[in-house]
Amino acid sequence: ELRRVLLTEQLLQLPDLVRDLAEAQRRTEQQLAELAAITRQNAEQLAQHTQQLAHHSQRIAELVEMTRQHSQQIAELVEVTRQHSQAIAELTEITRQNTEQLAQHTQQLAHHSQMLAELVEVTRQHSQAIAELREAQQQTQRTVERLEQTTMQLVDWQRGEAGRRRGEQYEQRVIRRAAS
Repeated sequence: ELRRVLLTEQLLQLPDLVRDLAEAQRRTEQQLAELAAITRQNAEQLAQHTQQLAHHSQRIAELVEMTRQHSQQIAELVEVTRQHSQAIAELTEITRQNTEQLAQHTQQLAHHSQMLAELVEVTRQHSQAIAELREAQQQTQRTVERLEQTTMQLVDWQRGEAGRRRGEQYEQRVIRRAAS
């Protein structure tokens, strides 16, 4: 009863306010932990995408090498055709074979071109995903900064409030002593 008479309603509510502030701090820490987990997941996904991109680059290099080999084989076939020009029957057979091989190579080249186009699309998608991940990470960073700023404001407010309360207590003591 004496506390209720001497202390203001705000001072009596102080323990509840401190509990509320502590609960808000716990929620903030939990949210920060969740944000850290999301950031770790984003980093893992980025590493996976980087690894996939390296694999695609290796596959493209293999396709380029195969195309070079095909070009070399075609050049060798042309040379063989020129050398066998003396025998028309042989030349006709070799030409027919070359035509078939060229058709196969053309088909393979078309298939490789299609695969390359698909790889380009996948790379574009990966680039877009990486950009989205970067944006998400920046948003997370901004949220963390806002949370830190809010926490600092709450701490400053709490300090100011504690100083104000001490001033009120001091003032009440001075008034009581003066009245005595």
